[in-house]
Amino acid sequence: MADSSNDLADALREYIQLSAHETLYGVVDGAQDLELAYEAKCLHGHEIRSLFQGEAADALADVAPYVVPVCLDSDYLVRLY
Repeated sequence: MADSSNDLADALREYIQLSAHETLYGVVDGAQDLELAYEAKCLHGHEIRSLFQGEAADALADVAPYVVPVCLDSDYLVRLY
């Protein structure tokens, strides 16, 4: 599985050509894999943001979808697969 993960990451790096001022974002479904969102924050230092606001953001924090910046050079990209 590690080989297919690396293949996917390499393909994305080749396909997505970002300029210096552009950022790639992904959405992590907290209901399916909340740990993946918090891994971006804790292990990779990315700022994550819930797509919910206000009281809903607090009440649904464990199942919310999160927007996560994805650096094409990061090991986090391999983890996404």
